Amino acid sequence: MVSLKGSDTMNKTIFAGILLCIVSFILSGCNGNTYGITSGTYEMVDSEENVFTPYLTLDLEDKTFTFAFDVLSSYGNIGSIKFNKGNLICKTDDNKNTFIFKVENNNILKFDATQSSSTTTVDDHIAVPDETEFKLANDTSES
Repeated sequence: MVSLKGSDTMNKTIFAGILLCIVSFILSGCNGNTYGITSGTYEMVDSEENVFTPYLTLDLEDKTFTFAFDVLSSYGNIGSIKFNKGNLICKTDDNKNTFIFKVENNNILKFDATQSSSTTTVDDHIAVPDETEFKLANDTSES
């Protein structure tokens, strides 16, 4: 009978190396790709609202958001965020609402009304339209 002690140790080493690579790859995804988005307040571009402009505030460190689109509503759209395939997914803490934004460019988001919870206001007059652009309000970079 042939002894394969050295081969057995080598197989374990190779297996451990492959396992380490897989775990490292998975964990590197946990850091998250934010697709050029930074923390801050994003305001709806070209809002026809004179009194109130819908906005989305992001805290990437805490992975949280606040989405305000109805000044008359007492409900707070507050919850957690994640990035998936170029989209920013905002899910409220009570799991009642999910809002999806497509990351267009650095610090520019487009609202996906077709995949999101309703944004119709309490008085049923307006909603955030599909493909509406939200831009970082305090962005000092040149366009």
